[in-house]
Amino acid sequence: MSGEFSDYIVYVDESGDHGLGSIDPGYPVFVLAFCIFRPTLTTLL
Repeated sequence: MSGEFSDYIVYVDESGDHGLGSIDPGYPVFVLAFCIFRPTLTTLL
C-alpha cells in the first residue's frame, strides 16, 4: 500500500480505572490492548 494511510490496521481498546488520583479499591485494574493486522494477510482468510 502507499499513500496517506498506514500499511497496518490497528485496533486499540482500554478498560478499567485510568484515574491515578482516586483508584477504586474494588476494581484497581487498567488494561490497554492493541491488535495490529496487515490487510494483505487478512484478505486471504
